[in-house]
Amino acid sequence: MSSARVGSTGVFTSLGRARRSGAADTGRCAERASFQTLWLADVRGDLSALTEITAATTEIVTATAVLSIWDLAAADLARTWDDPTNRMVLGVGVSHPSMAPPGSYRNPLSLLENYLDTLEASRPQPIPCMIGANGPKMLELAGRRTHGAITQLVTPERTARQREWLGSTATLATEVKVVTTGDAADRRRLGRANLGNYLHLPGYQKNLRAMGFDDGDFSGGGSDRLVDALVAGPDPDQIRERMRQQRDAGADHLALHVLSDSSDAPLSQWTELAGVLADDLDPQMKDGSHR
Repeated sequence: MSSARVGSTGVFTSLGRARRSGAADTGRCAERASFQTLWLADVRGDLSALTEITAATTEIVTATAVLSIWDLAAADLARTWDDPTNRMVLGVGVSHPSMAPPGSYRNPLSLLENYLDTLEASRPQPIPCMIGANGPKMLELAGRRTHGAITQLVTPERTARQREWLGSTATLATEVKVVTTGDAADRRRLGRANLGNYLHLPGYQKNLRAMGFDDGDFSGGGSDRLVDALVAGPDPDQIRERMRQQRDAGADHLALHVLSDSSDAPLSQWTELAGVLADDLDPQMKDGSHR
């Protein structure tokens, strides 16, 4: 799979937010706004939202970002994966030690390889798969065994390194956090509310340390310099510039994660964002067509 399957630009939200807004309505809104992929976090073991969204839409791809191997066994996933539209992508990862059964998180690379082996052996047709990855070994695995990788909490400089580790032919999809309303203070407030969910996890801390951040950047939801490096907006020019930087660094696809105070999916913000970014999105998106 090249970047053509997920396209150049998508939007990112959680399954819970999509459910609260209506999964089908969430998918239709993202598609009307001409985003090419809808990434769903926190899917866990229930894939019904993906099929619900694809049934309610005609072109948009729906992808998990990412399904943990601890939430759904590979054999069960292979048995229940149902994609007659050929518009679903499995983003899968090993998650974090604290989220695995005690004593189970050993050699995460081998764990994920075994999971992929079982998926491949359990189905006559392969599932389009990408790996949630940030480090060099997992990115190498993604490039070798799957269609690519989905990354989170990375600066453009880190994306350039990840492009090298992944290889030149696999798809590199990068989540980009943005705030579309308010001012810089609102961006930092919303950024900290979101980043606080990640900064206590050792895997993310390790990746951020490799980018030059340290303990002083991880408390209180993140320092100003950390939030500024990972969250763009609310000025559309700032969002455009962050997108340009990530694409120049090697990202094939950008998953725009709009942060807001609402517990629902940010449907109105997606529509507004697509409008102000029209000249920066894939040309084929402007006339409503998808690759």
